[in-house]
Amino acid sequence: MNIKDWKKYFPTGSKPREQQKEIINFVLDKFINGNKKFIIVEAGTGCGKSHVAITVAKYFNDKLKESSKYKKGTWLLTTQKILQNQYLKDFGPPKGELSSVKSSSNYKCEFFKQNRCSDSQLLIKEADPDSLFYKACSYRCKYKVSKKNFLQSEISVTNFPYFLTESSYVKKIEPRQLLVIDEGHTIEDELSKFIEVVVSEKFAKVILEIKTPDIKDQYQAYLWIRNEYLMALESNINEINKEIKEIQKRGEEDTAEAKRLTTNIDKLTKHKSKIDKFILLYDKENWVFNLIPAFQNSGRRLEFKPIDVGEYSDECLYRFGEKVLILSATILNKEAYCESIGIDIDKVEFLSVDSPFSTDNAPVIYLPVGDMSAQKIDDTLPDMAKTIEAILEQHPNEKGVIHTRTFKIANFLMKNIKNKRLITHESHNREDIINQYIKDKKPLVLVSPSSTEGLDLKDDLSRFQIICKLHWPYLGDELVQKRMEKYDYWYQYQAVKSIIQARGRSIRTKDDYAVTYILDNAFERLYSKNIKMFPTYFRKSLHFD
Repeated sequence: MNIKDWKKYFPTGSKPREQQKEIINFVLDKFINGNKKFIIVEAGTGCGKSHVAITVAKYFNDKLKESSKYKKGTWLLTTQKILQNQYLKDFGPPKGELSSVKSSSNYKCEFFKQNRCSDSQLLIKEADPDSLFYKACSYRCKYKVSKKNFLQSEISVTNFPYFLTESSYVKKIEPRQLLVIDEGHTIEDELSKFIEVVVSEKFAKVILEIKTPDIKDQYQAYLWIRNEYLMALESNINEINKEIKEIQKRGEEDTAEAKRLTTNIDKLTKHKSKIDKFILLYDKENWVFNLIPAFQNSGRRLEFKPIDVGEYSDECLYRFGEKVLILSATILNKEAYCESIGIDIDKVEFLSVDSPFSTDNAPVIYLPVGDMSAQKIDDTLPDMAKTIEAILEQHPNEKGVIHTRTFKIANFLMKNIKNKRLITHESHNREDIINQYIKDKKPLVLVSPSSTEGLDLKDDLSRFQIICKLHWPYLGDELVQKRMEKYDYWYQYQAVKSIIQARGRSIRTKDDYAVTYILDNAFERLYSKNIKMFPTYFRKSLHFD
C-alpha cells in the first residue's frame, strides 16, 4: 500500500506527515494484504493518530463490502468525553461523516427543561401517546436523534463506558468492519471498571431492606449477591416503576419527585445490569474480593474485581470489529501488553513510530523535592509547595498544569500556595473547570489529580507542567498484588505510562514547546531500573538537575 491508495481519504485541509504516511501504509497493508485481525500502533505524541484513524475508516467504508456478520462502518472509541468532543470538532459535520453520542444524562430534555433526557426517557414509557410530552420526546429528543445518527453513521465515535454498556445490555450496537480504539493503553482499566462490582451494606439495609450476613469469604459473598441481593434489587426496581406510573397518571412528570425517581431507577437498572453480568462471568479463580470496613455511617462495602480482563475482552469489545486497530503513545512492551488485554500475539501486527517533535522543545527536568510515599508525604509537601511557587515565578505569564495524582496533594497546594492563578476541580465538575481553564485568556494554572490523559493543551494552553507524584497502584489492594504476581512488569508499567501520558498533554504540534518538571524523588529509581521502557524521545529530552 502507498499514499496513492488512500490520499483522497485523508481529512480535507490537511497534508499527511511522514509518520502518518508510514502508519497508514502499514495498517492498510497488514489489514488488507496480511489479513491480520489486530494491528497495534504505538505512535509518539505529534504523529496525528486521529487523522490516521479517520483515513483508515474512510478507506474501509469505501473499499470493503459488508458481510452478513460485519456491517459496513467503523466504531471509534475514546477514553473521555473531552476527546470525543475533539473528534467531533475536527472531523464531524459539515467536514465529514462522523457522528457522536454520549449517555442520555448528558442531554437536556427539550420538553421538561429541568430534566435530563435520561429522566424523560424513563418517564415516557408510561406516558399517554397522545400527549405533547410523548410526541416531543418520541420524535424530537436530542439524545434519540444523536443516537440514531450514531448508529447510522459510517464513522461513529463514543466513549468506552457508553459503548460497553450499550453493546452489552441494550444490544443495538452490531459488529462492524472496523473497530478503532484510541488511547489503547486504557483497555485493561476500562474493561476492569466495566466488569467490577461494588455492593454497599448501607444500600442493602436502607434501600433494599435486607441484612448483609457476617461474610467470611469471597464465595459466601457471591452466593448472597446471587440468591438474596439480586432478588431484593429487582423488587425495589419494580416498586419504583409503580411509583413512576402513579406520577404519570397525575400528570406530574416535571416535578422534583419525578426527577428523583427517574434518577434512582436509572442508577438501579444500571447496577442490576452489572450484577447480572457479574453472576454470568463469575469464576472465583479470576476475581479478587475486598471487604471494605465501615467508615463513619457508610457501612461495609463488598468489592469484586477481575484479575485478568483478557478472557472477557473479546465478548465485551473485540467481537465488534472484523478488524481492530489500537492506537496509543504508550504500549511500551507489546508482548506484555497483548497478554494483559487478551490478544493472541500471533494475530497481531505491531508498529512503533517515534514522536516527530524536537526534544529541544520539550525538556523534562527531574527536580527531586522529596519522598512522596504514604509514610513521608506529609514531610515532603511543604517543600513541594515552595518548589512549585518558585516554578510558577519562572512562568509568570504562561498557562500550565500541576499533576497531583491525589486530591490530598491538590487540596494542600491550593491551601498553601497563595497564588490566584491556581484553579482546581472536584470529581463532579472536572469537565466544567477544564473548559473554564481552556477558554480563559488569563495565565491560569490547573491543579488536577486526573488530567494526565485525554487533554489537548496545545500551544499557549500549557507551556509547563509539574508532576508532583508518580502513579503507583496501591499495594494494599489485593487486585494490585494479584496482577503483580501474574505480570511482573505491571507495577512499573503503570508509573511509566502515566509519566509519558502526562508529558504529552502539552506538546501537541511540531512547533509547540513546553517544559515538564518531575518532583517525586522516586522517579530516579524507576527510570534507572526500567530505562528500556521509556521511549527514545523521552530519554533524549530528560535532564537531571
